[in-house]
Amino acid sequence: MKIDLAAAARVVPLTALMLGACVSQSAYDALQAQNQQLQAQVAADKAQICRLQGAIKYTVNSDLLFPSGGWQMQRSWRRRSRTRSW
Repeated sequence: MKIDLAAAARVVPLTALMLGACVSQSAYDALQAQNQQLQAQVAADKAQICRLQGAIKYTVNSDLLFPSGGWQMQRSWRRRSRTRSW
């Protein structure tokens, strides 16, 4: 009996690849559920980032307009508000 080594060399890696790529349905479902959970977490984090960016813009703008701890507008902004028509 003669074995064709060239054919065997082609079949063995292909078989190993096919068997190595198999995963159980329960493992696949668990990973899919984890993926969905992480995607939801990313979406929530993006929303939180947008809210924080808005809060930072508001804080920076108010700090530019009013001095720290004060309630009166800074002089430069008072002059601008008088000359500008809103």
